[in-house]
Amino acid sequence: MNSPLLGLDLGFRRTGVAISENGLLARPLTVIRARPPHMQVVVEAVIQLVNEHKIATLVIGLPYTEDDRLTSQALKVERIISQIDSALAAQGMKPEIKRINEFHTSLDAAAIYPEAPLDAAAAALILQDYIDQHA
Repeated sequence: MNSPLLGLDLGFRRTGVAISENGLLARPLTVIRARPPHMQVVVEAVIQLVNEHKIATLVIGLPYTEDDRLTSQALKVERIISQIDSALAAQGMKPEIKRINEFHTSLDAAAIYPEAPLDAAAAALILQDYIDQHA
């Protein structure tokens, strides 16, 4: 897994973004501020990041329960993922989209990445969890 990966902690106010250039180690990258109820700012920023960093895989955290059951929030996030996927395809980009349970990531992220913005730190934790599971 050596291609660049982008991790997202999708939120309706802020979306955390993390990157792994080598597919081994994730690091917080940035936070995208949304303008609810529309997520177009987030969708456009993700398209730009995918293009800029030549991303092959997007790893997106979903708010499942501890035992991997869907929440109402997860269904809302799925709608945003669908918007991102459609917008990427319209631009001729088709990175693979992977979903991962983000249960407890915000709590753990502050301890692991204390100097990073919380949302970007949570995205890094989501991405690192994915990397660790697929190493």
